Amino acid sequence: MNNLNSNTQSDDSANSKVCEIIPDFDSLPLGTLRRYQSYFKVDLDKNIKEKNKLSEAVFKHFNELDINYEKVIDNFFNIEKDTSNELINNTRKSIRHQEKVEKHNINKILENTTNK
Repeated sequence: MNNLNSNTQSDDSANSKVCEIIPDFDSLPLGTLRRYQSYFKVDLDKNIKEKNKLSEAVFKHFNELDINYEKVIDNFFNIEKDTSNELINNTRKSIRHQEKVEKHNINKILENTTNK
């Protein structure tokens, strides 16, 4: 249905080129499409089990979004990574990773207390 497309458009006012990227929603797992549907409140029956219908609805919704690609890219390049705050860095990591680290830390504490 929809492949990863890269369309170059010319903006006469700024004389710049914008690359518009459309993801291949057909290749996404059903769970990812459901999360997209839930997050963006895409109006579609939640009991539909046909992936292609959900993929089409998500594709239609995505194409209706008003995205300023130049602004998104500019903001992305201007993000400063904050490495000084461990709490912020941990929020960027997955919950599984955080649970693994916590379990490791608990095991270390238990080993230190039982060795004494």
